Amino acid sequence: MDPELHQLVEDGLVLPPSWNKDTDVHEVRAVLAQIARAQEEAGDLSTEEDDRQIRTRDGASITVRVHRPPGLAPDAGGRPGMLMLHGGGYSIGDLNAGARLGRIFAELGGVAVNVDFRLAPEHPFPGPVEDAYDALEWVSENLESLGIDLAKGFIVAGESSGANMALAVTYLWATQKNDSPLKITGIYASANSGVTSETVPEKYKSSFISMEQNADAPVMSIEALERIRELYRPDPKSPLAYPISIPNPSIMPRTYFQACGLDPTRDCTLVMEKAWRDAGVPTKLDIYPGMPHVFWALGLPPLAQTKKHEDDSRKGLSWLMSGIILV
Repeated sequence: MDPELHQLVEDGLVLPPSWNKDTDVHEVRAVLAQIARAQEEAGDLSTEEDDRQIRTRDGASITVRVHRPPGLAPDAGGRPGMLMLHGGGYSIGDLNAGARLGRIFAELGGVAVNVDFRLAPEHPFPGPVEDAYDALEWVSENLESLGIDLAKGFIVAGESSGANMALAVTYLWATQKNDSPLKITGIYASANSGVTSETVPEKYKSSFISMEQNADAPVMSIEALERIRELYRPDPKSPLAYPISIPNPSIMPRTYFQACGLDPTRDCTLVMEKAWRDAGVPTKLDIYPGMPHVFWALGLPPLAQTKKHEDDSRKGLSWLMSGIILV
């Protein structure tokens, strides 16, 4: 464990418990909703935001939240775009969970579209991925009203399970939408879990050890991953569930990865980054030794690694945009 975090734990800090087979996601959702309401009341937004309703392939309606730079003039010209997919094991989380990265992107001068996709177990695999893909289609049809200029780049971003979805949606778009003017130019994939012992390529198996090494890690454990799979019911062979199974990763755009050291999913990121790099995809990787899964979302006191993560997130987004974001 990171020395600063270890000291806080020694002094009495209690980290959120990892899920287990008895975790009730409906109770977790209720607690998160209370926290979100409190944050909303105390919030001081640095970006402009508005919610819109969009239709999915099955005729349902989901919400997307658009994050823009503050005071953006109508004649300011289009901006880079980003589709944001929140984490939460496919079964918890909402627009508030994806707000942090959406706001950072807007502060950097971009327009982010944060997706409130439907959740498991009510909507198991591939439902959340399909909602995210439908949201991307909606974005592609509403670029002008959103103020997005594709010439300035377009990212698909996600954290934790949202990172898996970002990789899956990009793969789907690359293989099904060759004729679309919207070209995904980068992926922000933070703390993904898109590799298993069954799907890891043979050449990387010897380095895929974190599932055993960090099986009982705080916040996210092997038992938690098993509960998530039970709720989400993914196809174990589908690249939409486990993107390491993408047949030809060379079709993927440049990808920014983040990995947490004290996390059973750590090597999902490390293996995927190697596989992408070996396939000729430009990659950038930041690792946070001794830190648990998505530690930046745990409400920890300021630590050196939380500050580094915030800085890295901005640098990673800027790297994905190849320096063309308007600050």
